[in-house]
Amino acid sequence: ELGEQARALSQEIANFEKLEFLISCYENSEMDLIEQRVNGKFDLVKFKMFEVQMNEGIKQTCVAMIDGVPYKSLNSAGKIQASLDIIKTIQKHYQIFAPVFIDNRESISVLPNMNCQTIVKASQKEIEVFHLD
Repeated sequence: ELGEQARALSQEIANFEKLEFLISCYENSEMDLIEQRVNGKFDLVKFKMFEVQMNEGIKQTCVAMIDGVPYKSLNSAGKIQASLDIIKTIQKHYQIFAPVFIDNRESISVLPNMNCQTIVKASQKEIEVFHLD
């Protein structure tokens, strides 16, 4: 009788482990889908939304990256480009196109095309204003 109970309990444990595996697969697929949908909205910036821990747990993060380099490690030009890409995407999503002020213009050679007015500080005494074409 005890052997029969042991076999039944072993089968129940196996069923729970199978269910746990299926839930884990579902969570991983859902995380990949969320990350793909978010990243599909941006031209330059990609977000790392989740991080797999050493214990195989999953930690939610939200790190903006360009070519795999995190925002905090980018140079000034990269940070400006990333910021403008995020601003452009948010403006497009909400259909609100407010003017954008860009400081440290000298650190970037080419400004990305924006759907709004950009105001750039060119020197200590001058300000350039670019209008939409």
